[in-house]
Amino acid sequence: MIRIIYAQFVLKNSQNKFYNLTNGVVTWVNDQSDATVVTTNSSGAAELTGLANGTYTVMETKAPNGYVLATTGTTVTISDGNGTAQISNTKGDNVPLPETGGIGTIIFVSVGMIVVIITGIFLVTNKRMSKEDI
Repeated sequence: MIRIIYAQFVLKNSQNKFYNLTNGVVTWVNDQSDATVVTTNSSGAAELTGLANGTYTVMETKAPNGYVLATTGTTVTISDGNGTAQISNTKGDNVPLPETGGIGTIIFVSVGMIVVIITGIFLVTNKRMSKEDI
């Protein structure tokens, strides 16, 4: 039995196959999309049965509302039929902000500077030409 704290997750064994529970029968599938997605209960816990002793990886697929999805799996070892994994989630306010700027900003500023320079040259040239006419 594995007890997981928080969210939705899938389980992967040491052969990189995913846990699938169908009609009470545990099978191991190659593709994560075929794996059984386990959802925690209201207290943030879930249990999986039918697992042999060994090492498994718990991979979070959906974080609770207001939390950041864990990007790495959590390893759990089952011995004597029991194992516990706890996933620590970070509150959403610690989410890194996306980077801004980039090549679009550089191009925009460069074009703006060129327009200002050309306008300055035009104004100076126009003023000199008007003085020469007098």
